[in-house]
Amino acid sequence: MKSFLMSLVLAVTTISAYSQTTQPSTSEWSAKSKRAAEDAVADRIEMMRAAAKRPALKRVNPSVSELELVYTAAFTGKRLFDQ
Repeated sequence: MKSFLMSLVLAVTTISAYSQTTQPSTSEWSAKSKRAAEDAVADRIEMMRAAAKRPALKRVNPSVSELELVYTAAFTGKRLFDQ
């Protein structure tokens, strides 16, 4: 289990560092590009989980409260707990 976690951290760090050096900021990505990047990370994680004989993860949709927080932050320009 420890080696799985170490592999997971290494993969996420590598993908994050790579994307930061080779891609514009995520705010400049198209929705299609963001989804493709998420899928690439999900595929890597799934490969590591399968190698460790762990069950597959499922992508879930955001809850209503999460969407409300995002819309409120976008509308007001404030983040959660800002004064």
